[in-house]
Amino acid sequence: MSERLGPLELVGGRWIIGDHERSDGEFLVLGPEGLEHRTGAGRPPRPVPWSRFMELDVTLAAHRLSDSDVFTGVAQLAPAVVRIGAHGSCLEGTLRCPYEYWTAPFSRHGRRYGWSEVLLAGELLRQTVEVGAVRRLGDAMWLRSAVARLTGLRPRTLNSARSAVARVLET
Repeated sequence: MSERLGPLELVGGRWIIGDHERSDGEFLVLGPEGLEHRTGAGRPPRPVPWSRFMELDVTLAAHRLSDSDVFTGVAQLAPAVVRIGAHGSCLEGTLRCPYEYWTAPFSRHGRRYGWSEVLLAGELLRQTVEVGAVRRLGDAMWLRSAVARLTGLRPRTLNSARSAVARVLET
């Protein structure tokens, strides 16, 4: 059973987005109550309850998208498929009560994120919020099962990734 999908990985029973091992890095913890943005600088975590999320997207740094020229080229030609950020990797979303734009940067891992991993991880976050099941992202067992079902897949289009994630969310 795989315990990672792109920047999303299981560490010590918690799901984390980003490289938590970098002393100067930033990462996000997906907990039962919501997302916590943490930094290696010793600042207190900045939590956001799941109930506030209306949208959630992953943006990856353009300079570290992948070692693959094909991946980078496709991502630049199809921004609706993979969002490329000029200022680094982050989660972005729209929050309610009050309505506001939200962003939380995270540090990239040293490993490459493959095309399929990026598509599937992004769609998993996006669709889970869209269908009103955002609290599932804080359920470590459910997320482990969802990631395990998606990891072996190799979708090459956004539609095939959307379909795969939709099937996971139906169960």
